Amino acid sequence: MLDRIYNNVYNTFSDLDPKRAVRLAIIVGIYAIFRSFYQGHLKKKHLQYKLDMDKQKKMKDGASSFYPEDPEEAQRQQEEEEARKEEARPVPFGFGNKTRKKVKKQEKVIKDKYESLKKEQEELAKMNLPSYQDDTADIADLLED
Repeated sequence: MLDRIYNNVYNTFSDLDPKRAVRLAIIVGIYAIFRSFYQGHLKKKHLQYKLDMDKQKKMKDGASSFYPEDPEEAQRQQEEEEARKEEARPVPFGFGNKTRKKVKKQEKVIKDKYESLKKEQEELAKMNLPSYQDDTADIADLLED
C-alpha cells in the first residue's frame, strides 16, 4: 500500500518540468490569495447580515428603545453609553483630564445618591415612621446595657 502511494506521488511529479512547476506555483499562490480575500468578504457580509437581523429583531420588539425619536433621549443614551465605556476602562493614577472628568462624574453620582437618600428620610419623617437613625440609637442603648 505504501509502495502504491509512493509510486503515484512519484509518477505525478516526475514528469513536471520547470515551466509547469512555475505555472503550478502561480496558480496555487493566486488561489490562496483570492481565497483569503473572499473569506474576508464573506465574513463582512455575514456580519452585516447578523447586524441587520438584530436591528429587525429589536425594531420588532420595541422601536422606541432601539431608535429613540426624541433627540434629548438619544443624547442621554449616548452619554450613558460613553459613561459606561469610560468606567469600564482602567484609568491610571494621575490628575489629568480623564481623572478629573471621572472624579466629577463620581461626585455627581454621590451627590445624586445623597439627595435621594435625604428625600427618602424626609418622607419617612413626614409619615412618622421610625428612621434609620432611630434604629441606631436604640441599638446603641441596648449595647450600653
